[in-house]
Amino acid sequence: MSYNTFQTHRSGIGHTAPYLVGGVPFITGSSQMSAGGGMEHKVTFPLVTRKITIKNMSTDNVNLKVHFATTTGTNVDAHYHYVTLDSYEDAVEFAVRCKEIYITSAAANGKYELWAELTSIPTSEMFNLTGSGITNDPTR
Repeated sequence: MSYNTFQTHRSGIGHTAPYLVGGVPFITGSSQMSAGGGMEHKVTFPLVTRKITIKNMSTDNVNLKVHFATTTGTNVDAHYHYVTLDSYEDAVEFAVRCKEIYITSAAANGKYELWAELTSIPTSEMFNLTGSGITNDPTR
């Protein structure tokens, strides 16, 4: 009987090493979210994140909502599961692991910049973010 004595080691979602080293840069944004307002952007990351920063670049102070689940068919809006960026250059930074994030413009001309630090972990290893504070009523 033969045994495979060598195994390839790689970091996964539960290992600390990918979060301790500097991340791979990821930068994106939008200069015109919608003409009518209320448009939701889904930003999908190629690898699991380590840190995410979103900055409101709307010079007319258009409110942007930042959330971890879609507003369609969830309690994101009804139970305030979002952070509001309400003025030009208002920003928020999340030190979280996720594979996607959503940004909703409350009115026309919503603009944002997003930059993130990515780990070496494939998004296929990341679980879906749901539950209290993400999609459900936190009082239940």
